[in-house]
Amino acid sequence: MDLNDAVESMLAQGNSAACQCNGGQPKNFLQPCLLLLLFQHPSHGYDLLDRLAQAGLSIGAPDPAAVYRTLRQMERDGLVISRWDPSTHGPPRRTYELSSEGEDLLHTWAQSIRQNRRVLDRYLTLYAARIGNAVEEQTRGEEAPTSQLHDAKGVEI
Repeated sequence: MDLNDAVESMLAQGNSAACQCNGGQPKNFLQPCLLLLLFQHPSHGYDLLDRLAQAGLSIGAPDPAAVYRTLRQMERDGLVISRWDPSTHGPPRRTYELSSEGEDLLHTWAQSIRQNRRVLDRYLTLYAARIGNAVEEQTRGEEAPTSQLHDAKGVEI
């Protein structure tokens, strides 16, 4: 049993306390995701909602209100430009496209995300090293209770 299997098993058995963290995606992560999708090609809001989910750029279903609110703010900030396109199947749709300022910010976001990924990778490496020792001991059948994980010093984690 590897580390991921052991943690998943523990969580499935309900042996962990309720998460006290806020979890979810980083604050304002929707903005770089929308910038990236609009960099690929102009889109209307409903299409962006669909593409966010298909690309795996959201945890759970994207919130339509947050997407439209973010698009409007990005337009006020000059990051996107919108226009009304007539539709043969209903009302006109507002289509968004990236401005040059938006493209510049997209590249800045990419650099920032790369830096954050290095920090997050380091965090997960340290976490895995710490919890890995405890999981290895417990999966070898030692006398530790199966309902709890302990670190190398015996502290419950």
